[in-house]
Amino acid sequence: MLTTDLIENIKNKSFLPADQSTFTEARILQICNDELHSMIVPMILSVREDHFTIEEEIDIIANQKSYKINPRSIGNALKDVLISDGSKLKSLTRLDPTIDILDDQPSSTRGFYPRGSNIVLHPAPKNAVNKLKITYNLRPSDLISVAASAKIISINTADKSVSVDSLPSTITSSTSVDIISAGNPNPCSAIDQDVTVVDTLLTFSSLPSDLKVGDYVALAGESPLVQLPREIIPVLEQRVIIKLQEALGDHQSMNFSQPKLQEMEKRILNTLTPRISGELPVIHQDLWD
Repeated sequence: MLTTDLIENIKNKSFLPADQSTFTEARILQICNDELHSMIVPMILSVREDHFTIEEEIDIIANQKSYKINPRSIGNALKDVLISDGSKLKSLTRLDPTIDILDDQPSSTRGFYPRGSNIVLHPAPKNAVNKLKITYNLRPSDLISVAASAKIISINTADKSVSVDSLPSTITSSTSVDIISAGNPNPCSAIDQDVTVVDTLLTFSSLPSDLKVGDYVALAGESPLVQLPREIIPVLEQRVIIKLQEALGDHQSMNFSQPKLQEMEKRILNTLTPRISGELPVIHQDLWD
């Protein structure tokens, strides 16, 4: 869903007075972002169904122990850290940070620990052959107006370029951008990409394999599309409506809106989990032989 449709739904459902000037579209989007990050995202994370989970590969540098956690990770947290040699993956053990200052640790100990906003490997890798593969929950992008983004109207895979309908002045060759899928739940198909801009032609170092005409380009961390499963968007709308009613002092409407929100949240949790409902657990005989 585009943010223009989101705002229109909120206005229609809240019966926001047409002549009011307090809640501009920019202000409504700000409230949407507040509710998205403070309430909706934690609700979705609570079901532990990996709705926001992505993988990222990091090149290992010889003798370098510390690697940056992507600042777009929700809560600056990781789900798993693995090491890849190109053919095999191995999950690394989380270690106690004191391992690097104690002298009595076995030399065979291998693993990692988080320190601030970094992953620290122990011991320092001796070569740069392997890669780190980390999984984490990617924070949904801040909602912006459609005018602050660019819609892809053609794709040139040979030149690794796309043409867009129009380009906001904020997107230049010195900015990083995301590519956002037009298909719900509108995930980013590429994040933090460098781009070369010539008029309405954008050239990248590579293009996502699933890129389609109709996808959007926006500044990194921003999106004109609501990056949520379609079924939970009405819950976001309802939360924003209650905030508007509260600001306008419309307590009578709030008394009707809040019980509805509680019922919506109860129902949506049953929709979000389980994500795979038809798969039965199977016990494999070879696990016990």
